[in-house]
Amino acid sequence: MCYNVMCDKAKDQMVEVLNHFNVQVRQSDIFSRCQICNGNVYVTIPSEDMKLLSQRKLQIITHSEALHSSSELGLNGGPESS
Repeated sequence: MCYNVMCDKAKDQMVEVLNHFNVQVRQSDIFSRCQICNGNVYVTIPSEDMKLLSQRKLQIITHSEALHSSSELGLNGGPESS
């Protein structure tokens, strides 16, 4: 089913679509699904574990960005270093 949204602003578009399809949003619906996979099954982990995972992710991202920058500059045997 297709619907042509007429409003320009995102908030107005949301209201328009919800009204058109008669969707009733409940408090329990908010954040009830994963924004990446739309799944509804979650694992509860201790906050300390979540902090460690977050720190590790930041380390990996920082390391990856450093490698990418080095490669662009032709360092570390990157394609431009010859």
